[in-house]
Amino acid sequence: MKIAKGKNGGKFAVLNNFLVENRSFLDGLLCDCPENGRVVLSVPHIDYPFLWDPVNWILQRVLNTHIKSGFWAGIWNQHIRLYSSKNLKNVLEESGFKNIKVSKLTHFSLPFNHHIINLGARILTNKNIPSVLKKKVSKFSSSEKEQKKGFSPFGIIFKFDSLNDNWDGVGGAVSLVAVGEK
Repeated sequence: MKIAKGKNGGKFAVLNNFLVENRSFLDGLLCDCPENGRVVLSVPHIDYPFLWDPVNWILQRVLNTHIKSGFWAGIWNQHIRLYSSKNLKNVLEESGFKNIKVSKLTHFSLPFNHHIINLGARILTNKNIPSVLKKKVSKFSSSEKEQKKGFSPFGIIFKFDSLNDNWDGVGGAVSLVAVGEK
């Protein structure tokens, strides 16, 4: 695991699929964490909304299975397991972290939202797409005022996503974020 220095002397690491083996990874992370340091983890939530991934939502609840890879993998794409809030907290506690807070992120979504996000990512990373279009597609590259000018192909998606800004955290969510201290 490569750890980089952040602002104000903090350290961070960006990892994908880090919980292949929960315990050994988190034990190592605890050792690398400075005294009173924090770890922030984001993982996919097992209780994701139906509209995020309808195909796997039905497969999991009816046949206790899911599609692991390929176009229809949905929320499972590049993930080994999904977590409940309780399970994630327990895994962190067993590894020695304390003062753990788990939060849910992203409740409202359009049907097959993972495919829409994939399309957006492909547009943003495509070298042949004009930068003007890239700015319209990215909700982070321009101000809200700039996005309102003209037509934004993803304007409806951004508007729908803004429902999550006032969500009370009740119900399913696409992902969980856990913060724990050493």
